[in-house]
Amino acid sequence: MLDIILFEIGFWLRTRAFYFNSSILILFGFLLITSDFIRLSGAETPIFKNSPYMVSYAYVITLFFGAFIAAYLNSNSAYRDFRDNVYELFFTSPIKEGSYFWGRFIGSALILFVIFLMVLLGMFLGNFAPWVPKEKIGPINLWSYINPLLQFGIINTFFMAAVFYSLTSLTRSAIIGYLGGIAFIVFYIISGTLTATLKWEFLGIILDPLGMASLIDATEYWTTSQLNALQIPWTGKMVLNRLIWFFVGLMVILWAYYRFSFKVGVVKSKREKVKGEVVKVEKPTFKPSFSAFSFILHTLRFEISMFYKSYVVLVIILFSIITLVISFTGMSMIFDTPVLPATYILTDFTFGNALLFTAILSTFLVGEIIHRDMENKTFELVYSSPMALNLFIARFLAVILFFAFLMLVYIAVGVGFQIYKGYYNFELGVYFKRLFLEVWTYAFMFSALAFFIHSLINHKFLAHMVFMAYFLAVLFLSNLETKVFQMGIFHYPFVPDVTYSDFYGYGHFLKPLLLYKAYWSSLAVIFITLGLLSQRLKMGISFIKAIKMNFNRIYAFLLFSFGIIFVGLFSYLYYNHYVLNGFKSREEERLLSVGYEKKYSKYERMHIPKITDVFFKVDIYPY
Repeated sequence: MLDIILFEIGFWLRTRAFYFNSSILILFGFLLITSDFIRLSGAETPIFKNSPYMVSYAYVITLFFGAFIAAYLNSNSAYRDFRDNVYELFFTSPIKEGSYFWGRFIGSALILFVIFLMVLLGMFLGNFAPWVPKEKIGPINLWSYINPLLQFGIINTFFMAAVFYSLTSLTRSAIIGYLGGIAFIVFYIISGTLTATLKWEFLGIILDPLGMASLIDATEYWTTSQLNALQIPWTGKMVLNRLIWFFVGLMVILWAYYRFSFKVGVVKSKREKVKGEVVKVEKPTFKPSFSAFSFILHTLRFEISMFYKSYVVLVIILFSIITLVISFTGMSMIFDTPVLPATYILTDFTFGNALLFTAILSTFLVGEIIHRDMENKTFELVYSSPMALNLFIARFLAVILFFAFLMLVYIAVGVGFQIYKGYYNFELGVYFKRLFLEVWTYAFMFSALAFFIHSLINHKFLAHMVFMAYFLAVLFLSNLETKVFQMGIFHYPFVPDVTYSDFYGYGHFLKPLLLYKAYWSSLAVIFITLGLLSQRLKMGISFIKAIKMNFNRIYAFLLFSFGIIFVGLFSYLYYNHYVLNGFKSREEERLLSVGYEKKYSKYERMHIPKITDVFFKVDIYPY
């Protein structure tokens, strides 16, 4: 078994994925300490960047996003021999099943542990950067980096590796392993929703697979000096949480080992006896049609049916519905005060939930429609067909229509929850307006970006990682102190915050919402056009040559017209927001606040008239 462990470790040490992920995490940790490029909170705080609390908090956040790395790495270790069609060589060799199973698992788990260790190494090295202001750095304490490793690193790494490796080794499908990563995030969201209510706070802490809730609970009432100086204690809730998830991971990996076998099942079909009768079969009539419209229509129907038959897609939708219902349940009690499930409140909660799952589904669905032909070894047949571009147009339209159906599912869930609570003022117009105008347009823009990225990159999982890395980059750049990166016109496809009122609807927010949606939609069409032009990259053709082969007047018209719209809206939004109305960065707003405080602090104790009593007579419909 030791030889297999060393082989697995050596394999990953020779891959670019190991060094890419390690470099990203060590840079992430280093920048957390040395610059304001990455922040864990929106405003500056007096907490030291290298305090025990900040180190632990940053490490757990890294483990949350690292679930996708774990899903890829451990699933790959379990599935690699099947993907490369060499499993028969291993399964017929004198290697024992236990040595093979545990060797691959331990080797991949150790590699994952080393990758997650990089963020702590980066934070530790950041302490010695000479340009970091001394008032932002506290005393260097080595235990501040060892303690989170013991509390969260070892158990979380073991749990993630056990779950993803077990799922993939039993099903022999990498997709199931990736699905486990989504389930991991769902559990974290559910625990966060439960901890927001006093009644279910303890259950939420226990159900948190990362341990973040127990970390926040242990330091909830600490002062700034305590956060800067004290190590995170092993509270009773934290110990219970860590033990539960350790034993869950242990049970999962032991169950997977019990079920694991070198034998590859073969389903034997029973041959039915056919009587010696002569059956007359009529020759089917076939009328070939070369209409692009009819081809797109038939392909559209086929692709949508494929989505509905995919158990992975159905499970992701189920996860989304579960988290949505749980968030609705938490919404019904705000600070233990009952709240009516008004439609505008439910759509607010739906927006946050749907945004995450539409982003996940968009890259997954687009990845399937783009890379399916490569995986089925039919890409040469497809890409040499005169209908190849129409095929991908139909496939992309199927993705967009699928998201329209998903919006209807969200509406049905919201209405069902209102009926359950005895609230019958459904306001279907608000549902359709908010979900389709805000959420469905996001799904379209996410899918357009995913379509472009997957068209350029031949490796499906790498394209998934680039897609997620883009949004992390947008998040990090928006926290940069440089003014230009704080401007919303550079954060595709996000729009400024919009408030929907039950009295005034969108009000004055409607115009900027529509302008930003049109602005990013024009860029989305450009992404789709470039993605269609670069489809032949899968055949080994260069990007420039692929564009020349596919380019025609239609694509020229699309790129030119939507390019003009994009530039025109960019100019209008830039002038309106950042020139005419004087956009201010976070630093400029902070300096203004400081100036106001200095200017008006002399009036702090001045006696001024105050309102002591107010009487209102208000008629509110319907009550």
